Amino acid sequence: MEKLALTVAEAAALGGPCRSALYQDIKRGRLRAVKRGRSTRILIEDYKQYLASLPPLRRTEAAVSTATGRDRADATKLKNQTSFDFNEN
Repeated sequence: MEKLALTVAEAAALGGPCRSALYQDIKRGRLRAVKRGRSTRILIEDYKQYLASLPPLRRTEAAVSTATGRDRADATKLKNQTSFDFNEN
């Protein structure tokens, strides 16, 4: 069964903003979260919308062309990335 909600730590581990940035955006109303007791949960659909609303990653051609080996592959991947894959695991 697919998870319907994530803890803040799980959301941060997926490669999005860090935990403190997520808590700040929850407080500012940019990311919707629900409380279950003392635990803060982010619904998967809300997290996907939040990530889609973030500004795109920008890599300059110079950064990609000066990178070597794995750094070059990572820079090229980030430059071409349009979304996060939640089913990667």
